[in-house]
Amino acid sequence: MLRWQKRLLLLLAVADLLVIGGLGWVVWHSMRRPPVELPPPPPRCEAALLTRLPQTFSAALVWERDRLLVRMELYYAAAEPPEGTPQQLWVALDAIRDVVQEGCPLPPLVTLHLTALSKGPTVVCEAVFDGADLVAWAEGRMDDAALATQARYRRWEVPAP
Repeated sequence: MLRWQKRLLLLLAVADLLVIGGLGWVVWHSMRRPPVELPPPPPRCEAALLTRLPQTFSAALVWERDRLLVRMELYYAAAEPPEGTPQQLWVALDAIRDVVQEGCPLPPLVTLHLTALSKGPTVVCEAVFDGADLVAWAEGRMDDAALATQARYRRWEVPAP
């Protein structure tokens, strides 16, 4: 092999390494992008939701960037909670609809957790919603029946001690 051919091969090898290194650098930096941060809900949204829930609910909430958890407790003096206890979730949904209509952004996941305490068994109801579905419902683009079919529900009883 002649001297000029050796130099040409060396030059091509260096160019090849530069191209491969450049592509590796591009891939490395495209993988390190920070995740997109959702803005935190305005404090007025939390307060607005709490004030719209009836005081009999003994409500507490956690409103974060990626989820909203509304915990409610109802106390009944009867032996068992009434049959319509799960319908109380709609009262909370109405309150959420009001704050959405006021411009509060909902996170992607919304969970309603209702505990109905009585002298007998405790009834627990939980409904999990997609935030986008709740916004569509609040804006009138989805009816009650469609919202109900999109939610995931659980209901269970805890026996009295």
